[in-house]
Amino acid sequence: MTRTSLARCLLAVCSCSALPGCIAWEIRDEMRQVNQNLREIDPVLLNTRGLLATVNEDVQRTNAQLDDMRTQIIQTRARLVEVGASLGSTDPKLETVNDGLDR
Repeated sequence: MTRTSLARCLLAVCSCSALPGCIAWEIRDEMRQVNQNLREIDPVLLNTRGLLATVNEDVQRTNAQLDDMRTQIIQTRARLVEVGASLGSTDPKLETVNDGLDR
């Protein structure tokens, strides 16, 4: 290549890169926009992660409380069965007393 050809080739490359529709510049601009969006989203995601950690702790506490309540309900149900049995044996005695009072 001659010096003139090289200069023309260099001039053509420089003028192509200065064109507004150059794909490389469009990709660069889009990458800059994507990076900007990521910089804006990152703090939001960090905040959301912290909120989710708090919610998980609350859910764990609630689950523990529900387990305690379940245990108390089972104990109460057992007591109610005992009370029902006692009332079942007391009912005939009360009927006998009631019959005695009616006479």
